[in-house]
Amino acid sequence: MDLSNFGVESAGFPNIKAIINLKNDTSYCRVTYDDPKFKDRTYRLSEKDMDSVRHLVDRYDFKSLKAKYTVLETDQPTSTNIFYFEDSTIKVEDYGVTEGDFPLKELYHLVYKF
Repeated sequence: MDLSNFGVESAGFPNIKAIINLKNDTSYCRVTYDDPKFKDRTYRLSEKDMDSVRHLVDRYDFKSLKAKYTVLETDQPTSTNIFYFEDSTIKVEDYGVTEGDFPLKELYHLVYKF
């Protein structure tokens, strides 16, 4: 998952790159800022959050997601999500990070820690 602050008119809004590997039960999230007064950091998802992500992936058909979601407002963050499954790869772009169907909002809540 990749949350981009490109074009966002808000000081202190981060870029977050997250890699979650359910097969290996690992996660890595890197937070960076364009403004040097904010410190970059990394974090991993908790065991509970990993279980929640796993539950969403097990219960939802990601192939039913649209490839692109968008809002009409300008200067919004964008999340690019690529889901790799054994038999397919699904890419979803969400401009505004609020319009995506279930379970995108739930994944954002679990992964994007501000």
